[in-house]
Amino acid sequence: MDFAPPRPGDIVHCSFPKGKLPEPGPKQRPALVLEVEKFPNGTCDVIVAYGTSQGTGVRYPGEFTVSADEPGAGLSRDTKFDLRQAARLPFNEKWFAVAPNQPFGRHPKRGKLDFTKLLLKRKLQAAVAEAKRAGAFDFLDVAGKRADARDPERDGITPSAKRTVPGPNK
Repeated sequence: MDFAPPRPGDIVHCSFPKGKLPEPGPKQRPALVLEVEKFPNGTCDVIVAYGTSQGTGVRYPGEFTVSADEPGAGLSRDTKFDLRQAARLPFNEKWFAVAPNQPFGRHPKRGKLDFTKLLLKRKLQAAVAEAKRAGAFDFLDVAGKRADARDPERDGITPSAKRTVPGPNK
C-alpha cells in the first residue's frame, strides 16, 4: 500500500530505527515529520524526529514535549520529541504503519501540530535553536542516495528545509 505523503508537523506512526542501525525498530512510536522530500516518481522520503512518552518531565536541549490533551495531535500520552535524534526514511510500509484507531483512514498519520498556537510554536523554535547550537541536526540517513533524487520538492520545519517554522501569517 502506498501512503499519501505526510506534511511537516504531522505526527506519524513509525518504526523508528534503534540506535544507528538502518533497520526498523521493534516498536511503533509517534514521530514528528520535520521535512518531506517528494520525488517525480511519486515516492517520498521524510525526516522524522523520535518521539517517546518516557521522561517527559525532563527536557534536554533539542527536545520539546507535546501534551496528550493537545487538540489534533493524536497522542494518548504526553510525548517528548527529540530533534537531535532524527532519521531520514522512505515513507513506506517498512517504516510506517497505519495509525491506531485510524483517525485519517488507512494512513500512518496520528495527528498534526498546530503551529498557529504561539506556545507550541515557541517550544519548537526553542528546541530547533538548541539543536542548532549543539550542532545536532545530523540524522540517520536510512533512505540513502536515490536514483530519482533529482530536484525533489522539499517542505519542512527544520533548517535543512526551504521553509522553517511557519510564521504567524502562514
